[in-house]
Amino acid sequence: MKKASEDLFLLIKSLNRNEKGYFKRLSSFYTKKGDANYLALFDAIQEQDHYNEDELKKKFQGERFVRQIHVAKNYLYNFILESTELYQKDIDSRLRSYLNQIEFLSEKSLYPQCEKLVRRAKKMALHYERFTLLLDVLALENRLMRKQLYTVKSEKEMEEMYIREMDSIDKYRNIVEYRHFVSSIFMKIYSGKKQAAAQKLKSVAHSPLFTSMKKLNSGRAKILYYYGKSSFSHSVDDHQNAYTNMRKLVAFYESNPKFIEINPGDYHNALKNLVAACNNLSRFDETFINVQKLKSLSTKSKHLNEANFYFINIILLTLYINTGALKEGLKLIGSIQKEFKEQDLKQTRNKSEIELFYCFAYLYIYAEQYDKAKYFLRKIINNSDKHRTDLYCSAKIVNLIVHFEMKSDDLMISASRSTSRYLQKINRHYKFEILLLKFIEANGFSIHSEKERMAAYKYLRAELVKIFRDPTEKKELDYFDFESWLVSKIEKRKFVEVVKEKKLAIHH
Repeated sequence: MKKASEDLFLLIKSLNRNEKGYFKRLSSFYTKKGDANYLALFDAIQEQDHYNEDELKKKFQGERFVRQIHVAKNYLYNFILESTELYQKDIDSRLRSYLNQIEFLSEKSLYPQCEKLVRRAKKMALHYERFTLLLDVLALENRLMRKQLYTVKSEKEMEEMYIREMDSIDKYRNIVEYRHFVSSIFMKIYSGKKQAAAQKLKSVAHSPLFTSMKKLNSGRAKILYYYGKSSFSHSVDDHQNAYTNMRKLVAFYESNPKFIEINPGDYHNALKNLVAACNNLSRFDETFINVQKLKSLSTKSKHLNEANFYFINIILLTLYINTGALKEGLKLIGSIQKEFKEQDLKQTRNKSEIELFYCFAYLYIYAEQYDKAKYFLRKIINNSDKHRTDLYCSAKIVNLIVHFEMKSDDLMISASRSTSRYLQKINRHYKFEILLLKFIEANGFSIHSEKERMAAYKYLRAELVKIFRDPTEKKELDYFDFESWLVSKIEKRKFVEVVKEKKLAIHH
């Protein structure tokens, strides 16, 4: 018959008066009503001079926990060790707890119990690739061996400890290498203007860390590799490779859920980046699938939930805008506005809110509900937070289109002058914007025949085709599809129908 474990008895007996009192005080705060028996078990064991499990079973005869007393003992054992912790927030905190518990047991010379926790801690640290904490565990294991005068390990086991320690150092060095590599990419991206950054990034493209996966020796390093490759590709407008590497990163996370468990926020960001990459390549079906994954993720953070709310809805609205799905877009606007009221989301000076309102205005232009479009564009223009200069400028330009559609010449004069002054003030000199302002003034402020106006539409379209050969100028189409809007005017069709047809043609 297997001998009953004395670990709990030895642990309780090793506690001094202050430690026992501390445990009791914490227990009164954190144990549930039904857990009172565990405290009674603590007191009963404390009264024994030698551990006697049969005596305990007799004392608590009739209590449910006696049927599986080993379970009750294990619970109480862990509760004593963890009594100073309110929550175990993550893997790292659990590993640190093990280290603290091992130190404590070591001070009590409870070395066999130390060895049990060392085994658990090593297994966990290896599984989750927490190499710095693994090194701490291995160092503590070495110290325990020394305290026991090297009598508890064989030479082979000591050699294995050394190999494990050196392997952990090597893997952590590799992670640091890739982390530095990724940081250097972002330093170059954010170092100045895009053209200057592109020149600096050329050196990165030839780095052995970038060109080969042979140096990767851990899952964490692989995560950094895919993230770095995708970020680099995105920075040089290589959307296909940005998508490919971000997709590989998400797939890696999903096939290795332990890394999601360690840091769900990183997986969350990878999904968001994949959604954006899918959108850039018009992979709308895949965009929708990944948005659903994002929706299924939950967090205790109100701030992160709010950020997720904005991101998901902006992506969906953008998806409906890009595909001309007007009915679905208007329905979503209704749902978002309802949630604003129900959830009391912050609606002031929020960058994400500005982007959301821009999408609202775009869809209302599709629907030819110009009053509503104007209302949301004005909310952007009147917002004192100008961090999104790109959207602010686009809102002012698109606002002119709305006035043009509404034939409100007086308001258009004022809006056009205001827009022109602002663009000059910030030294923004896009040829496309200058051309459009001239077109609005010439065709909105004086009366022309339908024939003259049609000729003006065609002339503007021809000029825009030339201007948009410049990739920098063409980026303005990401904010508003001026080409399709002009086609709708020339062919006397609905703007949204032209967009829908254009997207179908691209997919075929």
